[in-house]
Amino acid sequence: MEEAVSALGLPLLKTRTTQRVAYPEAAVVGRTVGEYAPGSKADLEAAALTYEIIAFSHA
Repeated sequence: MEEAVSALGLPLLKTRTTQRVAYPEAAVVGRTVGEYAPGSKADLEAAALTYEIIAFSHA
């Protein structure tokens, strides 16, 4: 995926996420991962991605 995006000349975000159990579990109960598992690795990934997207949109 990274190669395909790079080949198009599009910028890549630095934050990476992985498959974590907390993501689908949070969705099942209708919560964000931060509400469902605060402080978890999934929560930290989601927060980092959110902050990077916000920073990118204001650049």
